[in-house]
Amino acid sequence: MNGYLKSALRKLFSTNADEVWEALFVLGGAEGPLPTNRIVSRVLDLIQNMDSRIQERAIFVAAIHWHLPNTFDMLRVLLRKRNSDLLVMLCAIRGISSIASHQTDLMDEASALLASIALDRASDDRVRVTAYSSLLRLHRRIVDRCLGVGKETATNLESDRAWIESHLKPSHTVQIQ
Repeated sequence: MNGYLKSALRKLFSTNADEVWEALFVLGGAEGPLPTNRIVSRVLDLIQNMDSRIQERAIFVAAIHWHLPNTFDMLRVLLRKRNSDLLVMLCAIRGISSIASHQTDLMDEASALLASIALDRASDDRVRVTAYSSLLRLHRRIVDRCLGVGKETATNLESDRAWIESHLKPSHTVQIQ
């Protein structure tokens, strides 16, 4: 482990929010095996952090970078909260898709959850379109070139409504705003 990564890992346990965010940023780009259980546990704890910058970055590291299956339930609960920060919600949606793409036993549940979010007209269009594009990526209907939203729009979502509805299961739906 190089000195830069060691320094970042020490900062992960800091009481300074900027240092914690910096450590998460470094972890999100670090290659190699998962760090120790202590580091993984700390990142998972940070998903509940009150600072939305830290929360979003912890979700990115745990769900999108590491694809940790035990993050899935945490993200599902987080998506049910109506007061979550927009960037946190968008990252959580991408995280659901990322975990399920590496953990096939979660595919149906993730698909239903993403479909319910995409079809929820009470939600912000950015949330709906991110859920839609994540569902498309999960089912390999589009290639994931980057984490940003592509050309998918709310209009595309409505024209693809029947396909999206085919993934719904009543027990997995969620309404968010």
